[in-house]
Amino acid sequence: MNHGPGGGWVRHRNLAPVRTQNFCIRRDDVTRPDGSRATFEYAEIGHGAAVVAQRQDGKIALVRVWHYLHGDTLNLPGGTIEPDESPEQAALRELEEEVGVAAQRLVPLGVTRLLNRSTVQLHLFATAGDLTPGRRQLSAAETGMTVEWWDIEDAVTAAIGGTIAFAGGRLGILLFAEAARSGRLA
Repeated sequence: MNHGPGGGWVRHRNLAPVRTQNFCIRRDDVTRPDGSRATFEYAEIGHGAAVVAQRQDGKIALVRVWHYLHGDTLNLPGGTIEPDESPEQAALRELEEEVGVAAQRLVPLGVTRLLNRSTVQLHLFATAGDLTPGRRQLSAAETGMTVEWWDIEDAVTAAIGGTIAFAGGRLGILLFAEAARSGRLA
């Protein structure tokens, strides 16, 4: 874990965490910068990777699936980084599994933290050119997932307007649009 107190915070001890298969709620006994004692709780979740995949015609891949908590969702292809994977390997795997296309090379768009009470990082990438047919392989949670190819301008409008609701997808699309506009993807 690559975090710790600072900025006036003091960690006295870690309290018993609550663990599940996919995440851990940690609780630390701390002193805040103002001198008050408290329990600080935060989620420890596996890191993720997402990719903005652009076809030769300029359209980008978005995936639509019914999410247990959020209903009908539209997002970038992506998912959890497995223990034996790099962020790039995870992004390439998720792209092939969810969209059914393979990419040879990725361009990093950035890494973001999703919540201030979580250790999770989301690694954002863009494809760097040619997409080739791959093998689509959806998990049980992705049953019914469809792929939609959007013009980047429409995707930006959807990200700004909230049609794409998840922060990582919104940020990835906006970073991609800016990188494309400024020529950093070439």
